[in-house]
Amino acid sequence: MTENEKNRVRRILEELEKLENELRDLLGRDSSDTKGGTVEETKMSSADDEEKVIFEEITDFLLSIGMPSHIKGFHYVRYAIQLAVQDFTITGAITKQLYPAIAKRFETTNSRAERAIRHAIESIWARGDVAKYEEVLGKSINLYDGKPTNSEFVASVADHIRLKHGRI
Repeated sequence: MTENEKNRVRRILEELEKLENELRDLLGRDSSDTKGGTVEETKMSSADDEEKVIFEEITDFLLSIGMPSHIKGFHYVRYAIQLAVQDFTITGAITKQLYPAIAKRFETTNSRAERAIRHAIESIWARGDVAKYEEVLGKSINLYDGKPTNSEFVASVADHIRLKHGRI
């Protein structure tokens, strides 16, 4: 590498460092501070905050009903519910859209994603708190028929969270 190329790389790295510091300053700014921020930035910040709250609610609910957090299916179910909260129509296309999206995100196959989700739901019915599930979501699932299907489970939890946040 020539001396000119080395100097050019140094300048680029310095610029990247400046940009990184500016980005950190922007992201580190208090969400209530809108001075200097655009309306779009403020809206994005509140949307990000709401998504974080939804993520935490999904996590808390899954843990409260006894889904083990150490299994892959826990993470797949949580992501599936997040997607369903954003776009409820995805629960009607679980094999065409939802499993492929999960597989892509977690670098696995559709069938492995489906199986891991099924296993996670089965673990609730085997050793979790089905009464808590029923308490929060009502009797949306016929417990006498056994556990809910993957799409029934994801749809019922996503619907509960959508209603809670006024998303219709």
